[in-house]
Amino acid sequence: MQKLKAMKGFFLLAVSLAAYFGSLVQVRASQAVNPDNSTAQASTGPAQNMGHELYLSWGYHTESYLPVELRLSQPSAGNNFTLHDVDFHDNKGWDQGLFSHSFTGPQYNFQIGYFFRKNTSFEVNFVHAKAIVTQNQTVRMAGTLNNQPVDTGVVLSEDVLKYQLNNGANFALFNIVQRFPLLRNPGQTGSVSVLAKAGIGFVVPHTDNTVFGVPNEQGFEFSGPDMGLELAVRLHLYRAFFVELCEKGVYARYRNLNINQGRADQELWARVTSLSFGASFKIGKKK
Repeated sequence: MQKLKAMKGFFLLAVSLAAYFGSLVQVRASQAVNPDNSTAQASTGPAQNMGHELYLSWGYHTESYLPVELRLSQPSAGNNFTLHDVDFHDNKGWDQGLFSHSFTGPQYNFQIGYFFRKNTSFEVNFVHAKAIVTQNQTVRMAGTLNNQPVDTGVVLSEDVLKYQLNNGANFALFNIVQRFPLLRNPGQTGSVSVLAKAGIGFVVPHTDNTVFGVPNEQGFEFSGPDMGLELAVRLHLYRAFFVELCEKGVYARYRNLNINQGRADQELWARVTSLSFGASFKIGKKK
């Protein structure tokens, strides 16, 4: 319960910081770029349209998860029970060396965005997250087992449950992004900006599990909705090329996941820390 409150607090804090920090940064950035902005606008009219901006990036990340309830139903076996406070962990891959895997083997993420206004963009954001039930933890099992009531502690050994979203818990998000320049104009060498992102989307998990010793048929599934909040700092290392460090909170709902002779349901509360590298491109003409 305390961990759940902490994660929800992270979401609320992200929203509050984005709102407060963003308004403060906009005022200071405006003053730094044009201290007589109000006078200039009054005499020259609206600011010129500097065109639009397209960007893309690729990176790697780590994630942590809150304990959740994992509900399993196997009607033909007489099983319909919930495992309470199940711990998950990630599987970074990149910590063993980027070149020891394929390009998409580790936990990776990519973003494609389009600034349709000077500092507001629409972004497609994908996180190849991995969520794996920690083996040999003791959890509470409550419900029906073999057509009999059950409410007891159980050790999640491999002959009881081996459960992995290891080829991806896979968060797809469609974000609205607000950029707040801190130093220099975005796109210039040495420029620094803060980006606040919020979005909704869906999950496409790859299920790989064994329930009571019997494996499922592995595969990708279109499962359910997700939503995320993110704060990122972007530094342009050289002109269009940038590096971005971000903290993201994601809530995901998984429905009807494939297990042997049945289905599983669960939620995930994830905290994602990522480092990405990318480039931005100005498109369009000045007016």
